[in-house]
Amino acid sequence: MILFNEQLKQIGILPVVTADTVENMLRLAETLTANGIPCIEITCRTPSAIDAIKAIKASDVDILLAAGTVTNTKLLAQMATIGVDFVVSPGTTSALLQAATESKLPILPGVSSASDIMLCMDHGIKYMKLFPAGAINALALLKSFYPPFPEAQFCPTGGVNEGNLQAFRQLPNVFCVGGSWLAPEHHIANNEWDIIAQLCQNNRVAT
Repeated sequence: MILFNEQLKQIGILPVVTADTVENMLRLAETLTANGIPCIEITCRTPSAIDAIKAIKASDVDILLAAGTVTNTKLLAQMATIGVDFVVSPGTTSALLQAATESKLPILPGVSSASDIMLCMDHGIKYMKLFPAGAINALALLKSFYPPFPEAQFCPTGGVNEGNLQAFRQLPNVFCVGGSWLAPEHHIANNEWDIIAQLCQNNRVAT
């Protein structure tokens, strides 16, 4: 069984999506997978998010499925019951990390400081989400984190785009990048799947 972080490292990019309709999320999952990006993070921010996550999980689409914006232990437990591949949080708390450990549900916890990193590593977690990348000068921060935390690996999100994608990918402590530019809300709403397909092909890691 390939661990979620190893799969993300191979794919290189994690599309972060806010669900509008269940039907569109299923079509998006199919489009991503068909165009070399077989993973998706659906943020738990809209009324249709959980239904969309359940629908993708129950479908025959072979995709690495994450639930995003998991900020409390109750939601984490719900995602464990649904059977998502991993959860993503914007921040980090001891309670959330402990709940993830006890449920054996992989988590990509959000960090933005050395203290956050140390807390995660105290729980045996070395793969983390750096957030919000655009607000914390993430490129410089990641470079400064490498000497004291060489084993820590990050997925920067919240400010990563086509303009700075390659700069992040070149850093030794970045195993993946995440963002919404790969599947913008307006393209999803307008059913512009051909445009999303082209974005996937343009941004995927060369193999």
